[in-house]
Amino acid sequence: MTTQEIVLKEVDALLWGEEHAKLSDKITDDLGFDSLDKMDLAIRLEKAFNIHIPGSVLDDESKINVTVGEIIDYVDERIKEGEQ
Repeated sequence: MTTQEIVLKEVDALLWGEEHAKLSDKITDDLGFDSLDKMDLAIRLEKAFNIHIPGSVLDDESKINVTVGEIIDYVDERIKEGEQ
């Protein structure tokens, strides 16, 4: 599976099967994620990719409307940096 497929699968798992996330979806405005959902997503992605995601990355006020596509880009960057 690609990074995109795994991230979308993990985001969808937190949506309780109600919908499927799109790359352009904002995790707060469009998907309704609260701080616990974002923390859960970070933990899922850390386990899936064996990387570390600082808690501030998804919960930072300046990144409150981060998109699913931006999360994929972030994970790809962490992998390339050798954070495995």
